[in-house]
Amino acid sequence: EVAVEEVERNPPPPFTTDEMLRAAAAEMKLPAGKIMALAQDLFELGLITYHRTDSTRVSTRGMEVAREYIVDRFGDETLFRPRAWEITGPGIQAAHECIRPTRSIDVRTLSRLVRTGVYRFPRRLTPAHYKLYDLIFRRFVASQMDSAVIRVQKVRLTNSAAAESIELEVPFEVVKEGFTKVLAVRVRPRVEPGTYSVLSVRKRTVPAVYLYREGDLVAEMKRRRIGRPSTYARIIDTLKEEGYVREYGGRLVPTKLGIEVYEYLSERFGRMVSEELTRDLEELTDRVRSGEVDYLDALRSIREQVAALPEAV
Repeated sequence: EVAVEEVERNPPPPFTTDEMLRAAAAEMKLPAGKIMALAQDLFELGLITYHRTDSTRVSTRGMEVAREYIVDRFGDETLFRPRAWEITGPGIQAAHECIRPTRSIDVRTLSRLVRTGVYRFPRRLTPAHYKLYDLIFRRFVASQMDSAVIRVQKVRLTNSAAAESIELEVPFEVVKEGFTKVLAVRVRPRVEPGTYSVLSVRKRTVPAVYLYREGDLVAEMKRRRIGRPSTYARIIDTLKEEGYVREYGGRLVPTKLGIEVYEYLSERFGRMVSEELTRDLEELTDRVRSGEVDYLDALRSIREQVAALPEAV
């Protein structure tokens, strides 16, 4: 069974640190530490805004950068749809801005300006630098563009032999491009209704829980409010450097040493090494920074917990 309908889709927000790491890891197949080093270079060269941020907020200047590019590139100001993307939540530093380009030049223009000597940087830009810049640039410009209209198929697949069925939503045509002019939406061939024969059957054994990729781990750390944009990559690098995890096939696998250290600390120190305490301390730091809590009261609270540690052990 196949039904066709048109849906309007808005662009995704511009990058935060965790989203940049996740997208770049999937696209570039690089570890989080390397991606952050590339972003640091781009920031120091003045090509992007500060790259350690959990905010999607777009400033007035950022909107102007997007507008300049959209109007110059496509000659159609109706494609420009300014969005502030302001969000609030625990730990989010609203004063920060999203990760975005500082100039209205795409990666091709940037490469040409560097190649012809118009732009001279103290550090050589590698293909990886250009790739990351392109990801940041396209994601940001798309976030400031009009929505797209996508024609999708609602497909219901029924296995008559097993009396089972599943439903899928399959995009197959872009009716109105909008932001997809710079950030493509994957479309698939149209499915015709009817009866199909099963050509082959394969059986696979899959794990109940998949091991983390670095980008997935960063997203999980943000969801659980563990770490900050400035520490995500460093935490993962430390786990690998100390031999607590190894990377196999792009996924992070805990080592025997890592498991033993975790069990030792958990058994003897409990809450003092728990993610709950880590989250509580980071939230306490945020409250001290905002003036909600006096720093001396915060230090006293921490000291009391540490002083009680010998009795807990």
